[in-house]
Amino acid sequence: MKNSKRSRGKRITVTLPQELYEDFKERSLQTGLSMSRIIYLRLIKRGNMVLVPRYVLDEIKKLNETYRRIEADGVINVNDRELLMRVIELENKISFDKKTNYVFGK
Repeated sequence: MKNSKRSRGKRITVTLPQELYEDFKERSLQTGLSMSRIIYLRLIKRGNMVLVPRYVLDEIKKLNETYRRIEADGVINVNDRELLMRVIELENKISFDKKTNYVFGK
């Protein structure tokens, strides 16, 4: 069988205004993604984008695991209840933008 190699993209160099550079750099530091990856994601999605740190993704994973456990067992234990109460408190503090629908992180 023939080995199919993934086509590599072409590398370019761009000059950004200082404000835009600082924005991409801050997002890069917060998420652990490279600036080039963030710019790529921004170009591909062409819309609102939320970049989150790894610990946020880990907390969402815990929440999903809790939901699956509650669904399977039909029981909410003390730890599950505390986690769900923290989520409710957080949702009450945050107003979510309905136009934002992309989350990326490393």
